[in-house]
Amino acid sequence: MNRRVSKILTTLTLLCLPASSFAEIYVCKSEQQFYLSKDLSDSWTSTSENNSIDVIIDTSLGLRLEGLTSEGYVGACRYSSYGGYFCTWENDNTLFQIIVEELANGVFFTYTDLSSDQIMNSDGSCTKTLQ
Repeated sequence: MNRRVSKILTTLTLLCLPASSFAEIYVCKSEQQFYLSKDLSDSWTSTSENNSIDVIIDTSLGLRLEGLTSEGYVGACRYSSYGGYFCTWENDNTLFQIIVEELANGVFFTYTDLSSDQIMNSDGSCTKTLQ
């Protein structure tokens, strides 16, 4: 087989593979959440909790927030120019955002949900799974 035919076959094979075969999957866990909440007098108060938030991110399917998204993966993820994944989902006037970064000392994430009367932020570490 000549070189040109080989290149064409390789290109066609790559184009025909499902996008999920190129997906990256991360299992993430946080240890603490920080909240800013608006009270009845429109003042903001801050609190924190030591509850764990578990997130599974499949870069081709979206995100799954354990205990919150029963229908499976929601939202969408895209690779960002800063070198990590940025995933978003909107539900009931709340915007959920997750940023996953692979750094030299591990894989980390930041999770934020924003609504008109509360902002929650959490961060933690992730494990990248093999497909």
